[in-house]
Amino acid sequence: MTVKFVLQPFVENVLEHAWYDDEIEIVLKAGRIGDRVRLEVRDNGIGMKRETIEAIFSPGPNRIGFGIRNVDQRLKLHFGKEYGVTLYREVGVGTSAVLEFPVEVDAGSESGEEAGKAGA
Repeated sequence: MTVKFVLQPFVENVLEHAWYDDEIEIVLKAGRIGDRVRLEVRDNGIGMKRETIEAIFSPGPNRIGFGIRNVDQRLKLHFGKEYGVTLYREVGVGTSAVLEFPVEVDAGSESGEEAGKAGA
């Protein structure tokens, strides 16, 4: 199970804020690392400034990045405070948004496979 629409704000932000040339590359990656699902949205745009990232996660009145913060809060509310969004950036190289939440295995299956798929 996952929270719906978690990637949309990140792709939208790339198109609105990071795109500065004729084209931009957006890479979406998904994988399992131990007991976590890791989703990554990476771009080769202008890269976020450190101050921008701080403002996104700031509790103060001058906050920005409502979509990113909303996804982070929804993941934390649904799965716990150790999960959520982490932003990595390098100005002039791009930004990477990493979303992590736990793998939830179906309690009715020892292997974690959905019922009806194994041995079909």
